[in-house]
Order: sequence, then C-alpha cells, then structure tokens
Amino acid sequence: MPVVARASLAGWVFAVGLVAAGCGGAVAEKSAGQAADAGAVPAHAMPDAGSGPGVVAQADGSSAPVPCSGGACPSPGDVSTFVPTWRPPTGANQGQCSPALIDEYYQNCLSVGGMQACDAFGPGADQAHLACGNCISSNFGDSTWGPLVHSANVLETNGAGCIALLDPSALDCAKAVQANDECEHAACDPVCGATNAVAFDEWDQCGAAANTCGCSSWFAASNCVKAIAADGGPAAQCLVGQTFQDFFSVVAAVFCGN
Repeated sequence: MPVVARASLAGWVFAVGLVAAGCGGAVAEKSAGQAADAGAVPAHAMPDAGSGPGVVAQADGSSAPVPCSGGACPSPGDVSTFVPTWRPPTGANQGQCSPALIDEYYQNCLSVGGMQACDAFGPGADQAHLACGNCISSNFGDSTWGPLVHSANVLETNGAGCIALLDPSALDCAKAVQANDECEHAACDPVCGATNAVAFDEWDQCGAAANTCGCSSWFAASNCVKAIAADGGPAAQCLVGQTFQDFFSVVAAVFCGN
C-alpha cells in the first residue's frame, strides 16, 4: 500500500516524508526544500502561529492561498464538530530496541531507496526484532501511541508523546500538539488521499490551510512548542532534526530504548 511519511509535530509540519512507489516499492525522501514548495516548512523550522494558509503553485510561479471550504483537496473539510482524543504515549525506556535495532528498523522499513518490506521485523522474525517492531509501530486509532503512528497512507513520528514522556510538566502542550495533528487529519483525510508524491503535496497543503481555517485554535495552542525548543529542557530534543530519520531516531529511542 502506498504510504507517505512525515516527521511531524502537528501543524508545525516537519514534512520531509517518504513517498512510497507502492507495496514493496522503493521510496524517495522529499527534502526540506521540496516540502516547503508544498506549503510546508523545513524539518527543523517552527513558524509562528497563524503564519499563513497553505498555498497552491500557479503556472506563472506565484502562489495562491488554499480556500477554507473549496470542496475538494487541498481545501480542508469541515471540522466544526471535531473533538480531540488524547492518546497517551505507550511509555518511555521500554527496553525493546537497541540503537542498532532502531537503525535497522529505519533502514529495513522506512529508508529512502529501501524496499520498505520490513521483513526483518515481520512474521518469522526473531523475538528481539518482533519486540522492537511492536514497540515502535502503532496505529492512528489506537488508544495509546508509540513513536511511529500509521494512519491510512501517512506515517508520522509521535512528537507529542515524546514531549509528554520527557517533560511531564509540558503535558498540556503535548496534548495541544496532538490535538492539532488530529484536527489536521479530521480536516484532510476525508478529502485528500496521500497515495503518491503529488497527492502528499496536496495533503500537506491541506494541513497547512486547515491550521488557518477550522484548526486555527488548535494550531495556536500548539505554539507552546516554541518555548520548549527555546528553553533547551529535556523535551527540546523532540523538536530538533533535519530529516525524518533524525526525528524517528530520537522518538524511537525515547520510547523503546533503555
């Protein structure tokens, strides 16, 4: 099944994701600069709340704002009845993955140019690989989230959970970040299918637009991550990275390492 992946803290859109060619197909990583063309921002950047809607590139090279209710992707859907559901992190320091296993998971299951077969962590794998894979992977609808969250066609790192685990005093901020992420999905999953590189760009534009439309209050609340990044506290590491691999390696170690 085609998937895309982004290292994400909700509306902060660290969209440097992996776009799969198909089940078992090779993948290509979108650079931060390429992601920015789709209305995202570089992986390490955090825009001010309300920094502007998503944009659609025009033939003349200019860009036009994405409307809030255009009826089709990348315009976000109605989220007037959206209510967030806090999904706590599965836990810190679960001791299921060594640094070598975390790197192997990335290379075997997520890496650019890899096959994404994840055979080493699938049925028939040894107990160490199975335990590590089970610790890392979770689904969007689960009651708790691990370091990697799968939705229909999108993989995301669980930055909110990372914050909650490393700095319990920042739990309210973690909840705000996750609520914004859920709101983006509520606004964009029904209207956009992130099934290939072009569709991922549109889905990403939709998320950026949602943060100035129906998700604007949730996006504003998630502005709290700026203070966490600035103070250099224990959770700051959840917010620092240039690539999807950077973010994945950090959160996987926080959740599943020793």
